[in-house]
Amino acid sequence: MTAGPSEFDIGAHIAQRITLRHLVEDKSFLESVRAVGRIMADALRMGHEQFFMGNGGSAADAQHLTAEFNGRYRRERRPLPAIAMGVNTSSLTAIANDHSFDVVFARQLDALGAEGDIAIGLSTSGNSANVPKAMEVARSKILVTVGITGRFGGPAQERG
Repeated sequence: MTAGPSEFDIGAHIAQRITLRHLVEDKSFLESVRAVGRIMADALRMGHEQFFMGNGGSAADAQHLTAEFNGRYRRERRPLPAIAMGVNTSSLTAIANDHSFDVVFARQLDALGAEGDIAIGLSTSGNSANVPKAMEVARSKILVTVGITGRFGGPAQERG
């Protein structure tokens, strides 16, 4: 099989997108992850909940993370309180229909979140309007906010 003019070096393409190797060498990143882990552990010890949110693949990641907290992950332990905010289709569609898709997570956090809980927004591109809006509501209710974005983060990263 001969490479045509529209084909490219798939190895180089994949290598550009693999960032984990760079992350494990980034001491600042590792310290941030460690600090967030401590904050989450302290909040869970105090009985607070975690709210995960994202769109598309990030919604799937939010569900996966929630399952690990509710399940057992590496060892047998009590289930930990975590909610994936994208799974309640009745709330999602009602809020999107009555208000806007931009506030589907913000409205849910406003209803369910309490001071000391943790809001974790996932957005690979950082371009989703609904995740930063939810983070604004979370901050106004004094929840701990954590943003997980892709390499460039877009507006979500800029808004912190």
